[in-house]
Amino acid sequence: MRKNFRIATRESALALAQAEAVRNALAASQPQLQFELLTLKTSGDAHLDIPLAKLGRAPEIGGKGLFTKEIEAALLDGSADFAVHSMKDLPVEHHPALIVAAVPSREDPADCLVSKYPGGWRALPENAVVATGSPRRKAQLSVLRPDLLVREIRGNVPTRLNKVSEDNDLAATILARAGLARLGLINPAKEAPWVIEPHDGKATLFVTKFLPTEMLPAPGQGAIAIQCRADDNVAFSLATPLHDARSEITSSLERELLAALGGGCHMALGAQAELGENGQICLSAFLYDGAHSKRDVLEWIDTEPKSDFVLRLATNLRNTKGSADV
Repeated sequence: MRKNFRIATRESALALAQAEAVRNALAASQPQLQFELLTLKTSGDAHLDIPLAKLGRAPEIGGKGLFTKEIEAALLDGSADFAVHSMKDLPVEHHPALIVAAVPSREDPADCLVSKYPGGWRALPENAVVATGSPRRKAQLSVLRPDLLVREIRGNVPTRLNKVSEDNDLAATILARAGLARLGLINPAKEAPWVIEPHDGKATLFVTKFLPTEMLPAPGQGAIAIQCRADDNVAFSLATPLHDARSEITSSLERELLAALGGGCHMALGAQAELGENGQICLSAFLYDGAHSKRDVLEWIDTEPKSDFVLRLATNLRNTKGSADV
């Protein structure tokens, strides 16, 4: 059995934090083996001047797998044995030679408003400017507060926080709670709101959580995927102990809904699956089609195949115009 393993990851601060957590978990379970990180720049990281939704529609410079193609290529050519991805970044169509070997325990998938004003989205001044590059976040924010203005923003989590803290014209941005927690910017053991105190006299930022009824996260948000080659039984067996079945079920259902709607990073789709103690499944979703927004929620009937359950929700979202136009 080989002794040295390489873990491919994006080079952003959040991606490195996630990959380091996986590396530490693998090393703790197999102390006789060596695990090292291989950092790579992806297409999504190389074109920060282009809006994410536009980049996703441009196959010549981006296209599908904006943040995963180069990572998966390292697996395929043998440069790496594992890859660590944010689940929401993975294309819904998997490469046939690759497999998700494990989904570790998922962080809270909620989105957070990071603002110069305490009190959450209701406390933002009229016509305040919120920075986000996500069509999903923009659409849901417009339902909550039609008066708010949205400015495009790209960059990693620290970059976005710095932009809001430094720019007098920006009131807030929206970030995943999972990323803020994994970077140590908030204490997940404490309840919101949280406070981020920047350095160099920049503005203090207040972090509040959106409720699922206010803003639904991206499919798979908060979950991590540990990927390996489908024929690498050794790597698969090493990753398996890190797997959390509940996290895999919820993130998979959300991503099945995304696939059923034919979506990618450009689609304004929010989805959150929740598991009850007795095996109940509740799947909530929000979809903006460019003209109307629609929010729906379904509970799984245990006599129904889960694929049919997801298709029912996709059909409801696709065929029914919502009452709230964006």
